[in-house]
Amino acid sequence: MAAVLQLILFSMMLYVVARLLKKRTMKLHIKELCYLLLILITGILFANIIFNILLIVNENLVFQLYEQFLIFLGIVPVVAALFYAGILITIVPYQKMIGLQEEKYFIEQQQVHAIQGVVSESR
Repeated sequence: MAAVLQLILFSMMLYVVARLLKKRTMKLHIKELCYLLLILITGILFANIIFNILLIVNENLVFQLYEQFLIFLGIVPVVAALFYAGILITIVPYQKMIGLQEEKYFIEQQQVHAIQGVVSESR
């Protein structure tokens, strides 16, 4: 049950991220890519740890903590949703920051051209 909810949340997150990324093409440097992937990697590692804790196989005996503590059926998908939300919350401001940098670069280029025009007219 929790795996199905996580798969649904993951699919929804991928859909939303794909729509957000289609709005703007971004050229990422390796440092920026690592920054954006940090939450995703943390979420994947956390999910692996939780899975290994919740399902223990000892010889022929399988012990599932889901059966012992039903609260995990609600907590694990909520934690997964928080990681996915963290990814979205990271991408949106980053896109805005890239847009502002592009605007700043455009304004700086306009100022350089204006200054060059003034200098060439004064000669």
